[in-house]
Amino acid sequence: MKKIYKKYFILFIILTLICFNLSGCYNINNIDKLAYVIAIGLDVGESNILKLSFQISALGNSSGGDGPQSDNPIVNTVECSSIDSGISIINSYLSAEINLSHCKAIVISEEFASKPISKYIYTLLNNIQVRPDTNIIITKCDVATFFEHSKPELESMAAKYYETVPTSSDYTAYTQDIKLNDFFSALNSTYENPIAILGGVNNNASNSTNNSSDTPNFEKDNSSTSGNSNIDSSGHIETIGLAVFKEDVLVGELTALETLCHLITIGKIDRCNINIPSPFIEGETVTLSLKQKHSPKITAEFINDSPYIRVEPSFEARLLTVNENETELDAESLKQLEDYATSYLNSQISNYLYKTSRTFKSDIDGFGKYFLKNFVFWNDWISFDWNSNFENTFFKVDTNVNVISSLLLMQS
Repeated sequence: MKKIYKKYFILFIILTLICFNLSGCYNINNIDKLAYVIAIGLDVGESNILKLSFQISALGNSSGGDGPQSDNPIVNTVECSSIDSGISIINSYLSAEINLSHCKAIVISEEFASKPISKYIYTLLNNIQVRPDTNIIITKCDVATFFEHSKPELESMAAKYYETVPTSSDYTAYTQDIKLNDFFSALNSTYENPIAILGGVNNNASNSTNNSSDTPNFEKDNSSTSGNSNIDSSGHIETIGLAVFKEDVLVGELTALETLCHLITIGKIDRCNINIPSPFIEGETVTLSLKQKHSPKITAEFINDSPYIRVEPSFEARLLTVNENETELDAESLKQLEDYATSYLNSQISNYLYKTSRTFKSDIDGFGKYFLKNFVFWNDWISFDWNSNFENTFFKVDTNVNVISSLLLMQS
């Protein structure tokens, strides 16, 4: 008798498990009912405070493909008073619900970022769907134009395009991969200020500054920024340089070379190429491949009540520009190249540091953390107000460049 009850009990358990496995979830959203946003745009509104744009993935299966594709994303825009109200308005218009969990970029126009944007950053980071590793881009054109021209050439999916563009910093050092959480952290810091990726639409035809015959060739490369480069591909977006903030307000931008100097200063560069005037032939330029040995040594102290910072970067270098007279450099020429490269980098990094401190008055390198040790109590540090005192800082740059071999062709 007991065996019969045991069999019935086991059968009941099995049937119960089968019922649970076959039952559906009533509240779960089907993929067809969601509109996946790949980029969010913030711009100045004409009839309201905010012009909010969503670049939405156009889902569809390609031949032989398994997943959703987004070759031709859709853009929807609404003028509203806040991000949340804009989402509600768009949801009432679309046949699917806005979903931000796959958003790859937050694009903000320069005009909009010239006024305080902290409340919008807080709102986005507070949204559980927005990922902290979403890139933040400040565009030199309006958001609508940026989205219109964000058509990938080497990627089949627009979402993948937004993921890969900032990674060019790994091999060019002309930009930096800035995430939403990086911006938020610097925004709430007492010893540094935020930066963002600088974006824009290539408009080579109107680039009169870089195309001027009076501008030295190496300066044309070094002074490039998004929307002002020498790339002959008009009508596509580009990310060259960085947008500089003083607290939550945009105050300026960095060129390609200044961005390189920034990455050198904070020790976030592995290898890059740099063009400098030739120390051997007047009017010519040479290209060096630089490899940073380690993060620069930073020494910070107060001298006569003024902040004093010494930056000591160290590099190994190879000369990439080779002609028939420079296939092998003797010891004297090698030393001349090292000294010239050292002097050039000292000058450029120093110019960059004084531009951020005197012109922008914004510590985007986080130098303030090196002065914390001078304040015993936290309230003393807060009262000192590093953001206001950074502009009084003096800098000394001591770069060490070691050209690793004079046998240039043997190193190829």
